[in-house]
Amino acid sequence: MNAKEAVAKRIIEICKGKEITVNELANLSDVSPSTIYSMLNSKSMNSGVVSLKKAL
Repeated sequence: MNAKEAVAKRIIEICKGKEITVNELANLSDVSPSTIYSMLNSKSMNSGVVSLKKAL
């Protein structure tokens, strides 16, 4: 599992655990829903996730 897949999996786990939608998570996190959906999209290489991995 790469970093992008791990982030997407964790986002889904958080939503299920809190029984909220991705949009609700975005609003609570003060992040745009499109940013979260981009992280979940397997075809998109979200630069934020890639940058985070590079920083680690």
